[in-house]
This record gives sequence, C-alpha cells and structure tokens, in this order.
Amino acid sequence: METPYFQLHRHTLANGMRVWCIPRPNTGTVAMMTQLPVGSRTENKHNNGISHFLEHMVFTGTERWAESEVTDVVRRRGGEVNAHTSRESTNFHIHVAAHDAEFGLDWLHQLVFKPTLLPEKFEKERQVIINEKGGEFDLLQTVWEWIEDHNWGWHVARAIRRRIYPDSSLLLSIIGRDKTLNAITHQELVSYYRRYYVPNNVTLIVVGDIEPQAAFELAEKTFGNIPARPFPVTHPPVRVVPNTFDVRLYGPSPNEQGQLLVGVLLDYAEHPDRFGWWIIEEILENACMRDIRFELGLTYGVNVFTVLYTDTGYFCVYTSANIEDFERIRQIIEKHLNRLVNGDFTAEELSEAQASLRGRALLNLQDNMELAWWLSTDALASRDDSTPIPDYFAEISRLTPDEVKRIAGHYFAPQKRFYVEHRPVVTPRRLKPLAAVAAFGMLSAAVRLSFRPRHRAR
Repeated sequence: METPYFQLHRHTLANGMRVWCIPRPNTGTVAMMTQLPVGSRTENKHNNGISHFLEHMVFTGTERWAESEVTDVVRRRGGEVNAHTSRESTNFHIHVAAHDAEFGLDWLHQLVFKPTLLPEKFEKERQVIINEKGGEFDLLQTVWEWIEDHNWGWHVARAIRRRIYPDSSLLLSIIGRDKTLNAITHQELVSYYRRYYVPNNVTLIVVGDIEPQAAFELAEKTFGNIPARPFPVTHPPVRVVPNTFDVRLYGPSPNEQGQLLVGVLLDYAEHPDRFGWWIIEEILENACMRDIRFELGLTYGVNVFTVLYTDTGYFCVYTSANIEDFERIRQIIEKHLNRLVNGDFTAEELSEAQASLRGRALLNLQDNMELAWWLSTDALASRDDSTPIPDYFAEISRLTPDEVKRIAGHYFAPQKRFYVEHRPVVTPRRLKPLAAVAAFGMLSAAVRLSFRPRHRAR
C-alpha cells in the first residue's frame, strides 16, 4: 500500500509470522501490535469467553516478569500497553519511544509466546473477569434473552444478528457467560493457548520512527527462533440468511422514545465495493441529518454505519425518536436510499463525502497507534501477503457517480432492506395512570389504617 502519506512494507519470517511495517520518520515513537485471528467467533457454546480469558491470563506473568512487573516495566519507560479481544481477533499492543523499539518487541514476545499461565493465577483471574462483566447473572440473562427472542426486548443489533447469522458463533458474547466461564478449566485454557498462539498465526504490526529493514531484523532476532505449528481454522464458516424482515420489539423504555433501524446485508470486509459503502454511508448520513434533525427536529442524531467481518457484513441507518414520528423518519430514510439507488445524488454530495472521508482519515491517523489499529483491519481480513492492500485515499477519490450508483443498486435496492423498530409498550407516560391508581390505593389503605380502632392490650 502506497499513499502520499505512508507506505506499507511486508515481510514474512521463516516460521510464517507476518511483519507489516509503516515507517513514519521523525515521529519519535513506535507503535507495535501482535494480532491473532482468535476471538469469540473461534469459540463454541461450551467454551465461550475463553479467548478473552486467555488475553487476561497472559498478563499474569511471563518467564521474565511477575504479574506486577508486566505492565510496570513499560510504565517506567513512559510507554503504554493494552490488549483487546473482539469477535474475530485478539490484539496485544505497546507504544514506546523510538529508542525503545527493541524493548517493545521483546515485551510482545514475552507476553504472547512466554506467558507462564500459572494455575494459582487462574481462579483469581476468573473472578476478575466475572467482576468485569458486572457479576454473575446467567439466570437473569437467560430470561432476558428469551424475552428478546420473543420480541419483548429492545436490543436492535441483537435482533439483526439473530436473523442474518442464525446459530452462528457471531452471536456469542465476547466476554463469555457465567456458565461457560465457570466451566473452563486451566488445562482447557492452556490447550487453547497452545493450539492458536503459534507464530504462523500472528501478524506483527510496526508503525513509527523506524526503518522497515530494521523492524524486520529486530522481528527476526526476537521471534525468528519460535517454531511454526499447524493450527485449526480460527473463523468457522458463517451461515448467512440473506432475507428481508420487518421486526417490532416491544420492550420497555426509560423515556418516550423507541429505536428505528433500516439495514441491508453487505459482503466481506475486504470486498472491493467497501469504499463505495463508505461513500454511501457518508452521503446518507449527511442527507438524513439535514432533513430529520436540522429541518424537522425529529431526532437528536442519525447514525449510519457498517459492521464488517472477514466474510460477511451489514449496513445500518439508526436513530431513536418518538414513536409517533417513526413513519415520517422511515419515509425520509427510504427516500434518500432510493435516491442513491437511482443515481439521483449530486456531484457536490459525492465530492463532499470524499473530502470528509479523506480528511477524517488523515486526522485519525496522526497517531502511530491509531495507524497500527487501522492497519490491523487489513491484516485480519487479508491473509495473503501477495494481495496488494489498496490505497484508501486513492480508492475513495476514484469513485464516480456511476460507480456509486452501481454499488447502491446492487446492495441497497428496496427488496434487499430489513427493518427493526423498537416500539416500547411501557414508558413513563404510559405508567402514569397506573402509578396514580397505585398511589391512590396506597393512600386509601393508609387512611383506613390511621382510623382503625385501637384495642387496649390485656
């Protein structure tokens, strides 16, 4: 990937570990990240939460550092570290001064390939994770999911995933359930680690004030002697049901508003049409905000976004508003979607969307770690280093009105849309009559009790 702003260099070690480097001279820092394509999607209903559990456990000590030292050795150098588990990946990252680049790679090596995973730390960390998720509430969660499954909840995103990815590991919780977290054994966690934490399943991303050749040599020195091993498929195939639906959810709301979502099914994260999806996202949000928020004041905001995985994805237009305004808002969203499908948008709208996407990307990518995260999405989706990584800025700029119309017509046609509306049947306003009746009943009971004859004790 070459752009006017940065250039990607790629190299693969003899053990299969990929190294991606973007040099940024004179920035003074280096951001480094190891990415494994292992997340809740890799799991099943019996070990759900084990990827995130393992992310926690590697911080409990390495061959060189005790638990209290793992992050402290970085803090003393002024660096920053963290880790993140998602549905499709686990990432460990460190951001340090450029002169500490070798130390940063050594820290990642210790964390990813030399954790002790001590049995005596296991139960403690299990409790930490249960506390992180807010305590144990499996029974309540099971009841609530039954309520959601029967359309009496309010979780619109879950309603979408249940219908387009039925019986998929994409429906699993990233942090896990009480039942599965309590069932995972130390041996299962160690086996999971040995199965997936192998160099040929890792991409090392290096961004900052370092030359690519120096980064490759340091990577070879640090990771090159770790032997490769076979590993299972990390992302099981997803059964996608490309149906349209119009769902109503009736769960309670703390105010008088419900939620409205219009969406379509998309393709995989690295699909060539993705740049068009982002242009459509920008044009659509600008138009909906103008008509729904600024002209009519029907909502505070309209969010348009894509959710992309390595082999599937979907597109959403979301807002929350008073229920009586839903039909009007939905008509406006439909109007602008149809404009895009028919090519009835202006050259100015396209130009503004392109400028906005380019400018926002440049602002976000000023930080080396932000650029490393940006690069990690390509690394996750593109497992073949012989495939070129497109220049984001050039791809956004090259889109023509005809190309945007083609993409909109293919994905956003009326017959391909789905809808989810949260129309709460219980709101504060609707509870007022019931509250008044209850208050009157309690007051009447209190009055009767106050005039009740009192008997002397015998």
